[in-house]
Amino acid sequence: MSSSLGHERSSSRVAGISHDSLKPIVKVYVDAVFANLAITGLAKLHMVLGEASILRQSHALFPGFTYRQLLFAAASLEIAALWPLAAGRFPTATTLLVIASLGGIMGLFRLWNHVIGTHVPCHCLGSLTAWLPLQPYVIDWLTDTMFMFLLLPSLCLLLTVCMVTRHAATE
Repeated sequence: MSSSLGHERSSSRVAGISHDSLKPIVKVYVDAVFANLAITGLAKLHMVLGEASILRQSHALFPGFTYRQLLFAAASLEIAALWPLAAGRFPTATTLLVIASLGGIMGLFRLWNHVIGTHVPCHCLGSLTAWLPLQPYVIDWLTDTMFMFLLLPSLCLLLTVCMVTRHAATE
């Protein structure tokens, strides 16, 4: 994965931060997100192919869709996001916006599941979480951490990139 920070002007600095100083930070973050989304996207695809009976049941949050359909949609979003992350041809702001959008969608889904009471990870899906020697509350915490890992750093980096870019435009 290559960073797309080269597309912006690199001479401007805001609070000592320039596009050049952001490049390694953004690259490490985008690479970590890429690896994470590749693993979770493929894990969801693996679950979609399973035979667990719950996969045929309607989801409480989206009654018109089965668990299998929602897992496939989530896996598709995660895998589709890999392309802009790997391509490195998109402006940094676009790449960070894709990541923040995924984090926001995941966060809203988690929040609403908490509201309606369906937030506990279900080992009945035959998922990778069923094979891990972890308690459900640990898996729940890791899932919450995943969406925060997507949302919070991407928003902070996006804000920083926009501030540096705006400052460069006014010079």
